[in-house]
Amino acid sequence: MKFTFSPGTDIVNNPIELMGDYGYGIFSMFRKDVLNMIGNEIVVMKKACDGYYDIMFKGGHTLHAISAHSITMQPV
Repeated sequence: MKFTFSPGTDIVNNPIELMGDYGYGIFSMFRKDVLNMIGNEIVVMKKACDGYYDIMFKGGHTLHAISAHSITMQPV
């Protein structure tokens, strides 16, 4: 099994409205740090608090406090 970053379609359809939920105020940074990671494989997950994880991608890029609902498990 592999885990991927797969936030809901709301973030894809309305990214400017929802980027504040991820702690971003500048869209270009949000696109670089979050939107470009959609569908990428997660190589490390650490529990941040109940239902939320710090996730790391290949290459070391990390997102903090990501909802478990945005993480999907897929067969390899």
